[in-house]
Amino acid sequence: MPHVLIVDDDAETREALAAVVSEDGLTTAQAGDLREARIQLVRQMPDVVFTDLKLPDGSGTDLFQDLDPRSG
Repeated sequence: MPHVLIVDDDAETREALAAVVSEDGLTTAQAGDLREARIQLVRQMPDVVFTDLKLPDGSGTDLFQDLDPRSG
């Protein structure tokens, strides 16, 4: 089953996106910042990532370096 990671510092936005995604039968994980998102990446690699660009501890685009297998 496809897995989606939702990263946003606004809890209501995360919950709303998770509800929409879950309706289509996808599993979801949520994170409020980059630190939490990186923990979720270790737990289960997502098939899709929805991320806010401005997070409390950096840019959402920073997370994509962690997704690139060549960056390690």
